[in-house]
Amino acid sequence: MVQNVSERNSFPVGTVLKGLGLKGDVKIHSLLEDTEILDGVHILIASYPDGRTENLELDRVRARGGKVVLGFKGIKDRAGADALRGAELSIAREDLPALAAGEYYLSDLVGYTVLSDDGIFIGVVKDVWDLPANEVLQVIGNDREVLVPLIDEVIKEIRFGDQRIVITVMEGLLD
Repeated sequence: MVQNVSERNSFPVGTVLKGLGLKGDVKIHSLLEDTEILDGVHILIASYPDGRTENLELDRVRARGGKVVLGFKGIKDRAGADALRGAELSIAREDLPALAAGEYYLSDLVGYTVLSDDGIFIGVVKDVWDLPANEVLQVIGNDREVLVPLIDEVIKEIRFGDQRIVITVMEGLLD
């Protein structure tokens, strides 16, 4: 699953795939590991392919077998739901649940500078991919892409204050 982050002030939820049923529900391609993050969230930001944005008031959330279905207040029929197709949904940062000490959202790492443990510049995190084995940082630097696994053997330190990630370069990582 790819976690794509376009703005630092919002947290991506997913993309509307299509209307579902006759009561205005939509099926989304979810970027969430768990829909619990939506507990207590009242507003989702919809960003449309044509550049428009609007706030949608979340009414209901259903998750079944890896599928996430959302309903919004004021959207009562299939036509209204279909009008949302293609919209990227996100949560405003201030509406996210508080994190415990030492926890962070993966999307927060986008834009961080990646250095080797001996101080060599590797690149800047462009994206974070949530793959089945582990999360991977897509790092762009020096005219190349490096995929850095987000595992203890590689990630030595994440410095939130100065937005830096220090890694141990495993054999073959930079080849």
